Amino acid sequence: PLNIIYFVLPYPWAWAITVMLQTLLASLFTYWYCRKIKCSTTASQLSGIAFAYSQFMSVFLEYNTIGHTLLYLPLALYFVEKLSEKKSWASFIGLTLSLSFSFLAGHLQLFSLSLLFIFLYTIVRAKSAILVVLLSFVATLALCAVQLFPTLELMINSARSNQEYRFLIEKLLIQPHQLIRFFIP
Repeated sequence: PLNIIYFVLPYPWAWAITVMLQTLLASLFTYWYCRKIKCSTTASQLSGIAFAYSQFMSVFLEYNTIGHTLLYLPLALYFVEKLSEKKSWASFIGLTLSLSFSFLAGHLQLFSLSLLFIFLYTIVRAKSAILVVLLSFVATLALCAVQLFPTLELMINSARSNQEYRFLIEKLLIQPHQLIRFFIP
């Protein structure tokens, strides 16, 4: 979804903006979620900073996929909370779009884990919204089918083969003369 920036701006600028947006949006969405669950303003601000600048988010900041996949998790939880209070089309669409943006960010494993977490969160905290959240999951898969089916086809048809043992030992594993690099950091 944020890749639209790449069509408008030259590559280095678009890349820099999307990297910076990860921390900004993660902070903002976490702040909204924490305020929704009635945390104080200070606690919400600290939570937003802690999530957006956590070691996990910082390490993968430049990849532009992992951070964008995870930054929509607090937004999805925000909409789950709204749906548990009052069911509305705006909250349903917000949850569906946040899940869709998370899927389209490009990291399927983290997206799947986010879906699992949101489902378990809904069971524990927002039981009244289980049906609506499940319906939102289905709507997300329908919206993302344009990317999901080619991805599944690619995974099925990808060529995967085992590495030869000799190649593994000589090229991939650390060689004895490279062990000095272990102590450099």
